[in-house]
Amino acid sequence: MVIIHRANNKIINIMKKLFLLLSVVGMIFTACTPGGGLDEDNNGNLTEQPGGGSQGGEDNPGNPDGSGQGGDENGETPSIPKIELSQQYIEVDFESAQYSVSVTSPYSWETISKNDWIIVDTNSGIAGTKELKFSVERNVELDIREGTIVIKNEDANLFVELYVIQRAFIPSDMVVAPQLLHFPVEGGKQEVKITANFEYAVTTTANWITITKYDGNIHVEISSRTIEERTADIVISSDKYNIFKTVKVSQEATQGCIVATRMVPTPAGSFILPISAESYLAWRTRPLNNWLHLSDTDQGWMQGPHSITVHYDSNESTAFTRKFARVGCLALESYDGSIIDTVVVKQRGLTPSMKLEDMVVEASTTECKIAFYTNLTDECRSALTFSADRDWIHSIDYFADGCHLLVKLAVNNGTERNAEILATFTDACGFTFDAKCVLTQKKRN
Repeated sequence: MVIIHRANNKIINIMKKLFLLLSVVGMIFTACTPGGGLDEDNNGNLTEQPGGGSQGGEDNPGNPDGSGQGGDENGETPSIPKIELSQQYIEVDFESAQYSVSVTSPYSWETISKNDWIIVDTNSGIAGTKELKFSVERNVELDIREGTIVIKNEDANLFVELYVIQRAFIPSDMVVAPQLLHFPVEGGKQEVKITANFEYAVTTTANWITITKYDGNIHVEISSRTIEERTADIVISSDKYNIFKTVKVSQEATQGCIVATRMVPTPAGSFILPISAESYLAWRTRPLNNWLHLSDTDQGWMQGPHSITVHYDSNESTAFTRKFARVGCLALESYDGSIIDTVVVKQRGLTPSMKLEDMVVEASTTECKIAFYTNLTDECRSALTFSADRDWIHSIDYFADGCHLLVKLAVNNGTERNAEILATFTDACGFTFDAKCVLTQKKRN
């Protein structure tokens, strides 16, 4: 019996351990189930949490659906305060103009433009729905541009951005009329109308043409008489938009024959001009330049041979002006206009001076600027010409600063080489002046 009792005790102990093990496994399984957990106040028994979520407290009562989210007394989530715009992106034309959007805000606000081409006209506003006005400057570029206006309330840490997209500039067709101007012997003034929606430059290389810009148009004036027929171009252009128009200008030559040519010095003076008139018609002498004058007794109509006295003004330079050689004309015309001959007067002036400096460049150089010193005015520079005695010099032009020549040349793949650069100027009297320099290009290393 004793043996049986001990066996029974062993069986009972094994059963107790087995039940304990099953209890532990059950507790672990239940704890891992959603909504289940240990409750210390319930002697460690598993209890299920209502709603399957976190419990709400006094400051954050749980929602009836057990979501655990905070809400107001009606269970609704409160809205977050913000600044709203009627449109956040606005596309505007390339022309300058004013635009507006509506701003709705629970607080007052202020604006800041992040781009200098956007000008905010409404710098601030109060709570509610208000209008924000802003202006844009004209976009002269061929690309669109983007900018930003910030609307903010720093105290509430609120802000929103308004994005402005401005269209690219569209150049209009340049209309120039007329494109052909013809002047008589005496010269005159004519108008050219120009229509364009962009800035343009008006240039000419002819020093006998005077151009005046006004109200988008130009006046073209020729005040001097020409011995031979002459032509020139006026260029109206925009490098920015690669648009160019040309006006052709021509002036009639002096009629009849050049019966005399007189060279006079720079200071004021006079000379006597004998006229041998073979026509039975009355004739007269008429100065065509304002620096040539006749004596009182030599003005008016005459018949037969006669000597007249021609006076000319000084062509001396001053501290403010440089005066170079000039040419004037006297017209000898018959009473019926059938004969018009010309007397040419050439007056000396300031002697032109030019100087070029020698220069050495590397073998790889393809463009360089050579110092050029001269007393010539812009009006005289149209008579300047440049040349080189070597074909590896591609071009020589007057540089924009007026103090250099821009020389374009080929790369040197051989030994050191030299080229002579020549600047030549011919004045109104036909006298030629020049300056030279040597451009040396080093050998290739």
